Amino acid sequence: MHWKTCLVSEKNYYLAFNIKSHEEAIDINKELFDECKFSVDQLMEMAGLSVATAIAQTYPLQVMKRKDSLLVCCGPGNKGGEMDWCAPDI
Repeated sequence: MHWKTCLVSEKNYYLAFNIKSHEEAIDINKELFDECKFSVDQLMEMAGLSVATAIAQTYPLQVMKRKDSLLVCCGPGNKGGEMDWCAPDI
């Protein structure tokens, strides 16, 4: 496995890995499906949470002028689905 930790419970899961290429990301997704039995929804939720975390680290609330405003635009496909998961976590 490419990751250091793969803990799965009903509502909590944590993955720690460093993806270096698109091909490696595809391999990791396949392993998550096959070995850890993750669902597509779980992978999309984790991707959305990762985006939300990156946004929160880049734009901390302390430096935001308006703390109640954020526009999230979702397109079609997997990226749109991941952003659907991202918006509530922000």
